[in-house]
Amino acid sequence: MITRNFSIVPCDVLKNQKMAIGVGARWFNKMVKNTKCILIIVGLIIVFNFTVWAKPKHQYVFKLIKPVDATENGFTDNFIRIGFVFLLDGVNFTLCNKSEQPIKIHWNDVSYIDAAGNSHRVMHSGIKFDERNQDMPAISIPPTSKIADLIVPSDYVYLDKGGIGAAYYGLPAKWTVTPFFPPPDKKEALEFVGRTVEVFMPIETSDGLKNYRFTFQIGLEEMGKK
Repeated sequence: MITRNFSIVPCDVLKNQKMAIGVGARWFNKMVKNTKCILIIVGLIIVFNFTVWAKPKHQYVFKLIKPVDATENGFTDNFIRIGFVFLLDGVNFTLCNKSEQPIKIHWNDVSYIDAAGNSHRVMHSGIKFDERNQDMPAISIPPTSKIADLIVPSDYVYLDKGGIGAAYYGLPAKWTVTPFFPPPDKKEALEFVGRTVEVFMPIETSDGLKNYRFTFQIGLEEMGKK
């Protein structure tokens, strides 16, 4: 058998308790508002400091040293003019056909040679990630015209499923490219200074097939340095 004890208190006591509760509620709400303001300010400070801290202080530089020593990472002969821009996950290039005859890039034979000397099959713009290992048709460039394209090693591309957490929350998988090099501010980046990477690009010209091999030396410099 369960018994409950009830007590009778005067009305003025209840009134005082209500007043105390009211004052406490107002104090609590005020503290909550102040806490929110403090958290917002702290969050802004953290974001600002992280933004400043995360801004890279160094950048990679690439210098074309073969087949010719060039400061603008460009090469020219009687048939082509080509220029390169390196990213952390790809190599942009612009190729101009200087001749009066069409030229062709044989994409199945193009390769990227990394800093360890390993050769990698590549893919380029217009190729679907899930078709990166299939045959790629040669691309013809009409006389006195140019193309802009991108080189990415095929085996650097993978489908990132995000692990157990992504599966639990139903997050979709996404295609990702493994960076060529560590972030330039990491100490591991120093291991690449002075080493070389290469782009091997067979191009069919009116004078026959020419195997162009472009060698770049890796360096590091401070951001904003001229």
